[in-house]
Amino acid sequence: MKHFIPLVVAASILFVNPAYAQSSDGLIDQAKMEMKENNPTKALAILKKALEANPNNPELLILRGNAHTIQGDLAKAVTDYQLVIRLDPQNAEAHFMAGNIYYIQGSKENSSEKTTRGCEYFRKAKELGDKRAVSMLLKCP
Repeated sequence: MKHFIPLVVAASILFVNPAYAQSSDGLIDQAKMEMKENNPTKALAILKKALEANPNNPELLILRGNAHTIQGDLAKAVTDYQLVIRLDPQNAEAHFMAGNIYYIQGSKENSSEKTTRGCEYFRKAKELGDKRAVSMLLKCP
């Protein structure tokens, strides 16, 4: 029951106020809700619309990268995270997520080059304050 009330509140904001639903913040909220509902395809459609209006928005790009990750399209995901890093080099989330993809690919493919690249991203994420990177660095060479 406790999860139902926030969902009702969020839905009422989105559907009662169409202007909010079409705003960048409204689209971000819709995309996040679709991700929580495990609907990355719907989230990607919403994010596409939001990115048309705001193509260099790091939050939108990270959400799109997350949706691509859930779908297993790691190449598109890492491209989004790297774009965020170019736009905002201090974005710890983007460094962590890119590191995670490279680290996982390196482990699966037995590629020390990819694992090392992932660890480099983790080091930067840690430097920028991402606490998750600390535990991942324990696995790095």
